Amino acid sequence: MIFNGGIVPLYLVMKSLHLTGSLWSVILVGSFSAFNMILMMNYFQGLPESLMESARLDGAGEWKILFSIVLPLAAPIMATITLFYGVSFWNGWYDAMIFLRKAEQLPLQNVLRTIIVESTTNVSNAASVDALTKSGFSTGMKMASVFVSMVPIMCFFPMLQKHFAKGVLTGAIKT
Repeated sequence: MIFNGGIVPLYLVMKSLHLTGSLWSVILVGSFSAFNMILMMNYFQGLPESLMESARLDGAGEWKILFSIVLPLAAPIMATITLFYGVSFWNGWYDAMIFLRKAEQLPLQNVLRTIIVESTTNVSNAASVDALTKSGFSTGMKMASVFVSMVPIMCFFPMLQKHFAKGVLTGAIKT
């Protein structure tokens, strides 16, 4: 969870799978998180075994127990993990910068980063105030683009917020 193989072995794996330049490389890189797995494992281990045992006594099979008892009780942790992955993929720019080459495949965060980096470079290279006003984006335009990129997450969070605290606390505390 703390250490990984690094970006070079990851790039070599994606290259050997012929996934560089494809959106699948970005999806596969971010699809597994050891932290999220441990959080979910602790949540499911914290569920009382007596619930499953009473369902077995009533004649329920393992699949019935999973879909009728465990998954409805897992709504808080599922909402938490969904929020973690949603924010991670929405804010992810580094993997896309490494694996994607076509401009039309780049996610919004890479485009936003390009706007801000280019305007900062233009500001540092400007010889005069006139050159500065003619080139690049204004500060207001940069801040507006940052705000617009935050709106989907700000709309997404309140829907999952009621489950978020319960899912994180229940999954993080081992009794």
